[in-house]
Amino acid sequence: MHLIDLINAINETLKVEKRHPKDIEVVITTQLPYITCGQLPCVGVRCVGMGFDWEAGQFRITPEDELMAVKHDVPKKSDGVARELSLSQM
Repeated sequence: MHLIDLINAINETLKVEKRHPKDIEVVITTQLPYITCGQLPCVGVRCVGMGFDWEAGQFRITPEDELMAVKHDVPKKSDGVARELSLSQM
């Protein structure tokens, strides 16, 4: 997704949504390792903005809660130390 796609999605939503934008909470949908009933699991958004340095050219969305890759998401050919640290926290 590019920033223009996000802008367009927000603009289209606001055309049909009856609530005022200040009354609409922004969340990030997440996955849980088990099935749930009801509302999809999610976390809030702490802040948004343009990245800098290595993230230059990226619009960054920072969640309120820390999100981590799960065991099967750790690349097999990753740096041994990074892989070991990722797996030790599971």
